Amino acid sequence: MKYNYKDHSEIDPLMNEYILSVNNVEDVKEIPIQEINVFLNELEEWYAYMQLWESQDYEEDQSQEFWEHHCYVEQTTLGVAKDEPCNWCGETEGVKDAHSML
Repeated sequence: MKYNYKDHSEIDPLMNEYILSVNNVEDVKEIPIQEINVFLNELEEWYAYMQLWESQDYEEDQSQEFWEHHCYVEQTTLGVAKDEPCNWCGETEGVKDAHSML
């Protein structure tokens, strides 16, 4: 836990300004100090997670094969993973249902 303010007077002016910008209060003292600590610590965790996520190499799996399907539920053509049914209408590759024959 990075933030563990004991009193509002420990909050530096820049952080005070930030807290006011994300809350609907006139004075930071209107917010219980523990809520400020929880908010800021969770925000730090979120930033750390986002930095980790952005640093990951999320290349598309080019080995994944798809079949093309016009879905009557979504009313669009989409790619569906080989050997998998459409998530929307349940149609499987090579097996047409009554809706797709219209």
